Amino acid sequence: MLEIANLSPAPQATLIPENAKLVGEYTATLDADIWPITPIASAQVSWFNQAWLEAYTQTIVAWLYDGVNNQLFNLNKPIYILQAQASAGQFGLALLDKLTSALTQPEFKDVKLCYIFADTEQAQLAKLTEHPYFVHYKQHNQVTTLHWQLEKNDVLPERDEEGELLNLAANPSVFIANGVLSQLPQMLLQVHYQDLYIAQVAKLALERKPPLTLPLGWQKAGTQKCQKPEPKNHAQLTYRWQETSVEKVLSLLPEQVQGHCTQTLHRYSQQGVCQTFALPVAAHSLLAGLEQSLCDGSLTLVSDFSTTSEVDITLPNNDDDAGIRFSLNFSVLMVESSPFLQWLASSHQCNKSTLMCVKSSQTQQLYRHTQQAFYRYFAEQSPEDCERIIQSLVGATKVLGDTQILAFMRQYDYEPKLLALFLPRLLEQGVKVDLRLMWHQVLEQVWLAYVPLTKCDEFVFQLGLFAIDLSYWPLARQCFLSLMELDGPTTAYLHNLALVAHATGQKALAIQCIELALELNPDDKQAKRLYNDITAYQARQAQLTWFDDAVNHSVELNDGQQLQLLPLGQQNLAEFYMQYRRKDVAQRLRGVKLESFSQLEQLWFHWKQEGDEGQKAHFAIIHSELGFIGGVVVDLEPEHNQTEELGSPARHSPNPSLNSAQLSFWIGCDYQGQGYGKLGVKLAIDHIQQLAECLNICQITTSAWVHNTASRRILNHIGFEEYGRVKGEGAELEVFYCLDLTELLIPASDSNAQVIM
Repeated sequence: MLEIANLSPAPQATLIPENAKLVGEYTATLDADIWPITPIASAQVSWFNQAWLEAYTQTIVAWLYDGVNNQLFNLNKPIYILQAQASAGQFGLALLDKLTSALTQPEFKDVKLCYIFADTEQAQLAKLTEHPYFVHYKQHNQVTTLHWQLEKNDVLPERDEEGELLNLAANPSVFIANGVLSQLPQMLLQVHYQDLYIAQVAKLALERKPPLTLPLGWQKAGTQKCQKPEPKNHAQLTYRWQETSVEKVLSLLPEQVQGHCTQTLHRYSQQGVCQTFALPVAAHSLLAGLEQSLCDGSLTLVSDFSTTSEVDITLPNNDDDAGIRFSLNFSVLMVESSPFLQWLASSHQCNKSTLMCVKSSQTQQLYRHTQQAFYRYFAEQSPEDCERIIQSLVGATKVLGDTQILAFMRQYDYEPKLLALFLPRLLEQGVKVDLRLMWHQVLEQVWLAYVPLTKCDEFVFQLGLFAIDLSYWPLARQCFLSLMELDGPTTAYLHNLALVAHATGQKALAIQCIELALELNPDDKQAKRLYNDITAYQARQAQLTWFDDAVNHSVELNDGQQLQLLPLGQQNLAEFYMQYRRKDVAQRLRGVKLESFSQLEQLWFHWKQEGDEGQKAHFAIIHSELGFIGGVVVDLEPEHNQTEELGSPARHSPNPSLNSAQLSFWIGCDYQGQGYGKLGVKLAIDHIQQLAECLNICQITTSAWVHNTASRRILNHIGFEEYGRVKGEGAELEVFYCLDLTELLIPASDSNAQVIM
């Protein structure tokens, strides 16, 4: 049966529950205390992703290009970028970093940018000024802060927080507001065909039922099990509607916005529909004030939660401590906003839009590149797509493989939010070792794109842990040093920095960090364990007859890093196993084929005993950034060691009357072909030579497969000589070498040889 459509009823007041009572009086929404006093943090964070940053960067760069090309700037004065409610700092600092990188072209060489972080909260601005990134830019006069209470409709201050004059009249500026205008007071109205109604709102207090009285014993038992959190302070909102007219509404508005709102009110009243809408009165006032403060050519970029003229406003039914927000109708915001040239990009698949305005008395053609960039990055490809992709992957964190995650990271510009989804799973399950270096590259790009928070940043902490898992020591060090700068020292940060220092051969730093960690928390079990490991390694190092810390055992590389020769320790085993994983390493070395890490751990106890007894010197080649990159073994008693083991060449001496040591070496599969083998062997020879008299060694012998041209080239370069003996034939032909320490004279300059990377 067909039903005939009826007209919608006039707006009705909200029914008040029996267990509720009014708190205060009904007030027009424009004047009610339901709006945020401070910005809602979640609203600000939703704009901090690489897609939004790239869109803003390219639009501003295009605007700067138009300005420079059309000689609209005084390049002797700074060009300001003013961001409202910006004390969180992440978006602004990241945007400034991208702009600095983008403005390296010759046409921008004289452009001087200054980013103004404006906010209503002076305390938050003070915290921002302590951020290390802010401090860096401040040293170059590229940032400042501004206390601007825009929610009170205050005019834009003329001086920053340090009292310096902001010369906004000298150049066109950029104004940015992300998720801000929707938090400013709006007037809620409903057009009921040709009648107009204005909304009034009041808060309700709900009467809570008294808790059940339990026996004392039950109460105690319950208290011991769990402590229920206090309920959040949510006030119920109630609405009522009063019939009004366009003229009466206009009389309630500030004079400077009446002209903006007149056309909107008449348009809604004449449509003959039933619809709830909001007038963004405070947003209109803000833009009107900026019109007076900013000079000709200034750019406004406003991104916010949006609605359209065809969609009813949804009335919030409760108000927490942060306040409420109404989505903006950008078409209303644009009405009669001249002298601005205006362009709007709306996402039809989500609830965000971006409005770009250029205040200009000039022709639109002056801003052709600005308009093209805006439409390309905000309309043709919405930055909100990145956020939707991230949300769609929330349930897929345990399904996607390593290569799929890497592909997503590269596709979406190394988005930190995307990596944050997968970090818990990656920390729990690890990654394939063959993809380790790919992950290094991806993590480096993520770190470059991320700005740490000015408080305990869980993402940076987890990123540092993941870097440790991947033996990506430079990034791990950067993560925990950044956290130290932001939060001060903690046991966890210092413990992890000690771990990095221990793995990269920084003896003094390792012991300093772990001792400080224990000073902060003497009972921390992990810190105690690491302290014991570090001190035990250093104590063993001091007892070894074949290692002297006073003898030079390092070489400086041409990139400023160091290569060290240190006794192999248990802390190196994980990287040893990782770098030894490729079968050709063991084949070239005639070494043991390692089937598992536990097998290496068993071998380690045997090697440790050999080293402690002075039979074999097992060295680790340690790079100050990369950590363990290879190994050197010197058999100090070859006549007593007749078994073929990892790092033990066939034992033959050209001069049996001389005491000899036998050498073998290898470079990990991730670092071959970079000159480290030659330097590692030089360090070993130099070290053994300086201890030769003490060790009673006169010559060093070794051998290599005939097809192992890389190792043979290293041996020839250092001074080893073939002494005529060969063994086997074909691919198994083995060539023998000897180095006479009594004749060898290594130049002092050789100890500072530089590797060509």
